[in-house]
Amino acid sequence: MREHIRKPKFYRLSSMFMVIALGIVLLGNFIMIMQLVEINLYIDLIAASIAMAFIYMAVNTDDQNIFSHFARGQVFNYLEDFVMIMGPNGDIFDVNLKASQWFSSIGIDLHTHKLQSVIDALVEKGAILSNDSENQKGMDISFSDSGSSIILNLSTYDMTDKNKNKLGTVAIFSNVTQNRTLLERLEKKAGVDYLTGLANRTAYEGAKERLDTAEELPLSIIVCDVNELKTVNDTLGHKYGDMLLQFAASVFEQTAPKSFFVARIGGDEFIFLLPRSCSENAHKFIEKVREAVSKRNNLPFALSVAMGAATKQSPEENLDDVIALADQRMYADKERIKNENFCYIE
Repeated sequence: MREHIRKPKFYRLSSMFMVIALGIVLLGNFIMIMQLVEINLYIDLIAASIAMAFIYMAVNTDDQNIFSHFARGQVFNYLEDFVMIMGPNGDIFDVNLKASQWFSSIGIDLHTHKLQSVIDALVEKGAILSNDSENQKGMDISFSDSGSSIILNLSTYDMTDKNKNKLGTVAIFSNVTQNRTLLERLEKKAGVDYLTGLANRTAYEGAKERLDTAEELPLSIIVCDVNELKTVNDTLGHKYGDMLLQFAASVFEQTAPKSFFVARIGGDEFIFLLPRSCSENAHKFIEKVREAVSKRNNLPFALSVAMGAATKQSPEENLDDVIALADQRMYADKERIKNENFCYIE
C-alpha cells in the first residue's frame, strides 16, 4: 500500500489491481476462517479466481507502464533541447542524452556540478550572457567553439508537490541560434534605408531620443538636402536620381566620424546628429562635407548639397526647436546655391 501511494498517478493502475486482488484473497480467507458460510471451499476458489483475474490485469497494465516509461525515457533523451534535472539542493542528478553529449564535447561534466557551476564554466570558456527580452526569467548564452557559434536560451522550472514543497528544478537549454540571428537581421533591416544603406527615419527617431540627454550636450544638428533630385529624375531618369542619393550618402558615411549619427529621413533629406559637438565643430564638419562633395566631379550630374546647422546647448532647450532652426538654415543655404546659378548637368 505504501508503494502504491508513492507511485505517480499514471503508474497506480497496475498496483491498484494488485491491491484489489490481495484484498479479495484476504476477504475469502477471512470468510473461510470465520466460517461465515458453510461451503468454504467454493468461497476460497471464487476469491482466488477473481484475484487471478485482477493479477492478470495488473501484469498487463504494468507491461504498458514499462513501455510508457521506456517511451518517456526515449523522448527525454532525444529532445533537441538540453535538459537537466536537479534535486532540492541544486545538484544535477539527471541529464538527457543531448545535454550529456554537447557539454562533454566542450569539456564540462554535468554530473559533478550545480547549474550555476555549469554557467560559470561556460563563461570561463568565453560564453556571453544576456537577458532574454521575451522571457523575463530566461537567459541567452552565446557560445563559440572551434569556429561554430550557438545561442542557448536557459529557462528553469521548479517542481513542487501538492503542498507546494520544492522537489527539484528542471533546467532547459533551448537552441535559439536561428531565431536570434533572424531577429537580429530583421531589427537591423528595419532601421536601414533600403536605397542608401544609411539609417532610416525609424532609426533616427530612436537615436534622437537616445542622444537627447544632458550627458550628450552640446548636441549639434545638421539638416542636409540633396539639390535638384527632381530635375535629375525628370531629365535623366529615376535610375540616375537613385545614383545621386547613393553618391551623396557615400560621401556622408565616409566623412562622418563614428560618433556622429547620419540618416536619410525623406526623399532627398538627410540629417546628422553630432553628440558632444559645439557649433564650431558642426560648421567645420559642413565644410569638410562640401569639400568631399566638390571632389565628386566624374558623375553624369553635378553633386550639390544644401546644409544648415544648429546646436542645443542646455537641457532646457527643446530639441525639435533646434532641428527646426537647422532646417531653416538649410533652406537659406539652398536659396544661396540657387542664386549662384547651380547647373545640375555637366
